Order: sequence, then structure tokens, then C-alpha cells
Amino acid sequence: MGYDNWMAALLCFAVIFIGVGIYLSATRKHREKRINKANALNKHSGRNRLHFFYRLFLVTPGLNRIFHKVIIDTESVYPADMMSVNKEATKVMLKNLLIVVLLSGFTVYFTRGDLWYLIMGLTGAFVIFYQNIQTSYSKKEYTILVQLKDALSTIRHNYTSCWNVEDSIYDALEDVPYEISLHLEKIYNILVSPTFEEDTEEYTQMSPNRFLLLMLSIASSTKEYSNGEQGFLKSLSYLEEEIGQEILKKNLIYSAFRTMQSVSIISIFLLKPLQIWSCSNMPETRAFYESTPGKALMVLIFLVSFACFYMIDVLKEGQRGEIVRESIFSKIAGFRPLSKMLNRIVNHRYMYYLNLNEDLKEVGDQTGPKAFVAKQILFAAAAFLCINTSMVFTSVHEKLTMLKDYVAEFDESIVPNEEYLQTMEETAKNYIMSNKGERVSSLDREAMAEQIKQDGIHNDEYANIIADEVIRELTAYKNTYYKWYILLISLAAAAIAYYVPLWYLKFRIKISTTNKDDEVNQFNTLVLILSNADGIKLDEIMEWLSMFAYSFKSSIDDCINEMENGEQKALEKLKDSESNDAFRRFVDSLLMIDSTDLKTAFSNVEIERAYSLENRKQRTEDLIHRRSRTGGFIAMAPFLMSLVLYLMLPMLLLAAKMYMSMDLSI
Repeated sequence: MGYDNWMAALLCFAVIFIGVGIYLSATRKHREKRINKANALNKHSGRNRLHFFYRLFLVTPGLNRIFHKVIIDTESVYPADMMSVNKEATKVMLKNLLIVVLLSGFTVYFTRGDLWYLIMGLTGAFVIFYQNIQTSYSKKEYTILVQLKDALSTIRHNYTSCWNVEDSIYDALEDVPYEISLHLEKIYNILVSPTFEEDTEEYTQMSPNRFLLLMLSIASSTKEYSNGEQGFLKSLSYLEEEIGQEILKKNLIYSAFRTMQSVSIISIFLLKPLQIWSCSNMPETRAFYESTPGKALMVLIFLVSFACFYMIDVLKEGQRGEIVRESIFSKIAGFRPLSKMLNRIVNHRYMYYLNLNEDLKEVGDQTGPKAFVAKQILFAAAAFLCINTSMVFTSVHEKLTMLKDYVAEFDESIVPNEEYLQTMEETAKNYIMSNKGERVSSLDREAMAEQIKQDGIHNDEYANIIADEVIRELTAYKNTYYKWYILLISLAAAAIAYYVPLWYLKFRIKISTTNKDDEVNQFNTLVLILSNADGIKLDEIMEWLSMFAYSFKSSIDDCINEMENGEQKALEKLKDSESNDAFRRFVDSLLMIDSTDLKTAFSNVEIERAYSLENRKQRTEDLIHRRSRTGGFIAMAPFLMSLVLYLMLPMLLLAAKMYMSMDLSI
């Protein structure tokens, strides 16, 4: 009996062992089959196709630098794992490159051998490429902003349940959209990190907008300082109000400016189709389009289109971009021979360039006056070389096409038939080609007319018409060369180009005046948030202000460095360094901190906050309305130039020429 029990136990154990083995084997085969199937699908999936383009963008010269910047920008709005970031960056790059390919194909199709149109069209396509990339990230930032506003309600609800900042943010991660959850997770990781300051500084460099930084400042000040349970909720209310103002502003800007930049630059691509249409309906206008004035008009419309494009960009965004600490112009200004010359120029007008440096800092350019002067000199040199090169090239091209692409001027002559008219044109072309090496003054019109009659044109009137046409064409051919006044034109263009960077800077400063007021409002909101933190010091407040600063960043950084010699003295110097009234009042409140606490110093800001928000809303609406009207006029300028000057002017000149040549004696 015992033996039977042992045998039964062994049999059961064997069955179980075999069953488990079969199950594990089947599970492993199923898993391998699933993995193989996934790999097989991935070979044909979008990820692998995108990976091909990802590798292509990385190894293609020129595109790799652009793609690297796209990856950095993608990481700022989409801080996921690197594989996801690279995939998103590849999508953005590929989508906008397809637009470049379509525009480039359109340009090549209509080029018809016109090198200038080809260069302008390709340049316009790549400008649109860069602009579309910026627009893509602006849309992503807007999405994050809207999601953050909704996420604040979830965080507020979680906080009233646990009264812990880190837990309230962590618990919200599963309840908010994926894009904003990535940023909230970043903020959570910073809050629980042992290297809080380093991680905060790193996040400041890559954060897509200041409102996420405000969220970080609220969370970090609540964690680090004892500010009461209601302090965090009150700060979230401040943040929500600021986000509401920004969403309103972005909606108004999008509604007012959404088509203006496209209208301003589309004229570049319309020039050649307009020319082809005009020449196909009125072949006589081709002479104007192929001439030096015609080419110059094309280039002028091209330059005006680009100027209008960037002016609208400034009007739309206020030109608050990245702070520039180094550029190609600062590197050029650092070359020793040029650097010495620039030093003499700057020192000769020291006060002027000192004020210019302040203007540069106001728009986020910290490269200095030497780099700015280098930019002016390079602009002038480029304009001088471009004008001279284009004129020489156009003169050579015009001389070549004048003989090879001959258009007779006697199409309206009354002739027996079309074949006879063609014979007249061929005769004129042959005489032009055979006499192009002769001096026009040595040609005898009467002798040429007699020779033409012997060659088959027996009518005296027709022979004289051909002789006159030959002499006229040869005179125009001989007079097509580099003329002395082209040098004067190129010098004038160089002088204008020298001042273009300065005019553009003044335009940006004029637009950025309201941006400085908005920046002060953000400072006030930040201080109201930090005022809930008991025991926060002035140097810590200044560090947070530096993170948010743009127009005032250089002055605030200088103030931070000067605070070692005394806080009050540094603040007084900060106040004297800026002329903006709102900022000077803000610094006055900072000066009061030494004699009172932070809340008392900025109590007037909190009292007037409701009025300030309503006033900002009304001012924003009025400002964007005024800017949109200005932008509308600017956007239409190149389009009207294309229609009135490029399309209608040749027709008007042709009509005037025909009128002047009419035989009024009839």
C-alpha cells in the first residue's frame, strides 16, 4: 500500500512537472511569436520609416544642424524619453520639409532658366520652413498652456485632500493629458531631487514657457518655506489668472495675424507666373522682364516681401525670442584686425554705442555694440557686392538673350502674309548677328537697305524698316554694359543696408515697450507668489526674477553681482539703470523690503490686482487691434507691388511706347 502511494505521488509529480514544462514552453513560444510578429510589423511601421528619416536628417550636411535645434525645441515642449523626443522631432522636420519640397518644385517648374527667380524662390521656401517650425512649437506651447490651466484644478483638489505639494502633483499625473503630465512629472522630480538648485537651473533653460516656471516656483517655495496651507492655493489662483490672460492674448493674436505672413511672402512665388502670363498674352512685354530694370524690380519686390514678413513677425509676437549671447557677428567682430577697427569706431562715439548696447539688451541681444557694428558693415558689403554682381550678370545675360531671343519691333507692319513677316524677322536677325562686331557709327543705313533688297526684300519701305531695326538693336546691344551710375546705385544700396539693422532694432524696441510692462506684471505676480513663503531672502527673490527676465535680464544679473557690496546700493543702481516707470516702481517696492516684510512692501500690488488684470485685458485687445491694422497694410504692400508694378507697369510702358510711335499724320 505504501509502495502504491509512493508510485501515485511520483506519477502526480511527473504529470505536474511535465504540465508545467509544457506551459512554460508554450508561454515562451507564444512570447517569442508575439515579439517576432511585433518586429515584423515594426519593419513596416511608421516608427521604422521615421527612424530612416531620423538617420537621414542626422547625416545630411546642413539639415543635421537644423535637426539638432528641432530636437532641442521638441524636448522643451515634450520632455519624454529620447526615443519619443526624436520621433516627434522627426515628424515636425519631415512635415515642414515636405512644404519646402512642394514650394521648391513650384519654383523650379516656373523658373524657365531665370536664376534670380530660382534663388529667391528657394530662399523664400526655407524662410517659410523655419517659420512653420516655429509655428508648430507655438501651437504645442499653446496646448500645454491650456492643459496646465485645467491641471491646476486637479492639483488644487488633490492638495486639499493631502496638504502635501509633491503628493498633490504626483496624484494628478494620471488625471491630466499626457503632454502636461510630462512637465508636471519633471517638476515633481525636481521637488524630490537632492540636487534641487541644479535641476531647477537646468529646467529653466529648457522650459517652454514662464508659466511652468511659475508653477515650479510655487511648488518649491511651498515646500522649502512654511507658508501655511492656504498659501499654495492662493498662489495657484494667481497663476491661473496669469494663464487666462496669456490664453486670451494668444487667441487674439492668432485671429488677427493668421494669414498676414503668408500673404506678405507669397508674392515672391507669384512673380514668375505673372511674368509668364503677361508674356504669353503680350510678347512685347518680355523685353522689359529680361532687362536690367525688370530684374531690379523683381529683386526689390523680393526684399520688400522679406522685410514685411519679419515686420509682421515682430508685430505678432513682440519679438520676444531667445536671449542671444553669441552670434556669427560677434565671432567676426572678434577677429583681431577687424576688432581693432571696431574698437576705434565704438570708442569714437562711446555714449552713442553705450545707449545702443542698452537697446540691444532690451530685445535680448547681449552680443554688444561691436558685433552690431560688424553686422552693419557686413550688410553694407553684401549689398554692394550683390548689386554689382547682379548688374554685371544681368548685363551679360541681357546681351546674350538680346541676340539669341530676338523679338522684332515691326510686327504691326502691313505685309502680304505671315510668311513674308517671318522672312523680314529672319533677315533682320541675320544682319544683327553678322554686324554685332562692327561699330554702330560705321554702319550705313542706305547701303544696308540696298543690300537687304538684294537679299529678297524688294519693297523699299520694308527694307528701310529692317535696316532701322538692325541699327536700333545693335545700338541697344552696344549700350548694354556696366555703367558708371551702377557704382553710385551700389554705394547708395550699401549705405541703406548699413542702417537696416539699426532701423529694425528701433522697430523692435518700439514694439517691445508694452512687452516690458507685461514683464513687470509677471514680476509682480512672481513676488506675490513668493510673498507667501516665510523667510525668503532678497537674493533668492532676485534669482527667481532673473529666471523670468528678458528685457531686464542684463540689469537684474548685474544687480545680483553687485549685491555683495550691499543690497540697497545694488537696488538703487538697478533702478537708475532703467527708464521704464513700471519697473522703477517695482524696484522701489523691493527697496522697502529692508524696512518691512515682503508682503507689506507689495501690498499695493495685491490690492490693485483685480483692476490691473482688467486693465491689461483691455489694453491687450486694443494693442493687438492696432497692430493688426498696421500688419494688414504691411502684408498687402508686396502683393500690391507685384500686381501694380510687376504686372501692370510693363503694359503701361508698352502702351505709352505704342502711343508715342503712332503716326499722327494719318
